[in-house]
Order: sequence, then C-alpha cells, then structure tokens
Amino acid sequence: MKNSVQTVEELQAEIHRLRTRVTELETHEQELQRLNEFLNTVSHEMKNPLTVINGNIQLVKRRLNAFLSVETISDEQLDTFALVYGLLNSVEQQVQTENHLIDDLLDVSRIQSNRLTLNKDIGDLHVILEMTYKKLHLMVPNRTITIEDAVQKPLPVFIDTNRIKQVIQHYVINALKFSEADSAVTIRLDADEHNARVAVHNAGPGIAIEEQERIWQHFYQIADNEPKHEMGKGLGLGLYISQAIIELHQGNVGLESSPDQGSTFWFTLPLAA
Repeated sequence: MKNSVQTVEELQAEIHRLRTRVTELETHEQELQRLNEFLNTVSHEMKNPLTVINGNIQLVKRRLNAFLSVETISDEQLDTFALVYGLLNSVEQQVQTENHLIDDLLDVSRIQSNRLTLNKDIGDLHVILEMTYKKLHLMVPNRTITIEDAVQKPLPVFIDTNRIKQVIQHYVINALKFSEADSAVTIRLDADEHNARVAVHNAGPGIAIEEQERIWQHFYQIADNEPKHEMGKGLGLGLYISQAIIELHQGNVGLESSPDQGSTFWFTLPLAA
C-alpha cells in the first residue's frame, strides 16, 4: 500500500511539473508574439522617414543635374557641386543600408511567427546566379567576385527567385565583410543528380569550430571577428534568415571553415523534375 501511495504522489508531482512547464511555454510564446509585433511595428515606422529621405535625395540630384545641363558655371562652382553630389551619394548609401537592416528585422519577425511566405516558380539557377552577381558588382564595384560554374547544363529549380537572390547576396556580403579589400570572393555552382549546390568562399580569418553552430543563430556575431570595412555594419541576421529561407525550399545550409584557412558557406536546393 505504501508503494501505491508513493506512486500516486509521484504521478501527481509529474503532472504538476508538466502543467508548470506548459504555463512557462505559453508565457514564452506570448512574449515572443509581443516581441514580433513590436519588431514589425517599429520596422514599418522606421521605413516611412527613410522613404521620405530617399525621395528628397533623388529630387535634389535631379535638380542638380538639370541645373548643370543648362547653366554655365566656374570650376570652383563645379567643385562645390561635385562635393554636394558626393555627400548625397553617401547619404543615399546609408539609407539603403538602413533599409536592408529594417528588411532583415521584418524577415525575422515573419520567420518567428511562421509568416514568411514564398512565391515559387521554375527558374534556372545559372540565370539567377548571374543576375545576383551583376547586382553585387554594382553594389561593390571595387571588390573582386568570381563565379566558378562546374555545371554545363540548365539547373531547373522550383524556388522563390527573389528569396534565393537574397540568400546569395547575404552569403557574398558576409564573405566580403570578413576578408581584405584586395581578396577575392568566389561563388561556385555544382550539382548532382538530385540537388544543386551554391558555395561562397573567402580567404578571411576563418571561424573556430566552437563558433560554427552558433553563427546561424539570430543576432549572433563573433566577438573578435571584426569586419574589415563599412560594409560590416549589421545585426547578425543574414545567416539566420538565409537558413530559414533555404529550409523552406527543402534545402540545407552548411559551413566549412578553420582558422586562417578562410570560410565556405554553402546551400543546396532540390532540382525540379
């Protein structure tokens, strides 16, 4: 009888523990939902003034161009206009950077609330990679980015093209951030019978084994791996978002790296039938 009483008490204690855990999880879920709502609201509010600033920049640049096309000005005035134009370009670049950060915050909110949706269609990964490469070249014209294409046939994939471009861009920007300005970044395309594989390699300092799992977490940044230039400003969200996007495509992500040997970030996508 004593053993029976003890068993009932143990069962009651286990039920109480489970109820407490369920309450904790519900509270955590509610807090996460409130945080996502806050991120979503703040991000949209931050977008509005940036849109106004960018619109004013474009207006001033157009008026400067119109003025220069019809007016005769001195060399001194031309130097002043060149200075103003350079400042406008700098502000415009900063606005674009802030917009990218806000877009990342919005994506994190969508991922954590299971609201990140895909608009999928059949595309050729060769074409998508080439389009992304051209955009990156415009963004960072002074950096060397090369493509190694090991596949000599079309690679049909059923994907959200804009989201896959976003992943490639995250990978390449990340590679550029942590390598020297005179160092090249390589994008390699491979495929087997079932999957295509895109890998981005840089010759940076590499990533220690103990950091490699954590680097996919949102907001995580390696403490002593300092970016080499202004492009390095970020929130530590790019890899987290990229992993979520690729997993929604039934693909995989990974990293191959060791200290002083550079890093290769890769992802795979299933080939369309």
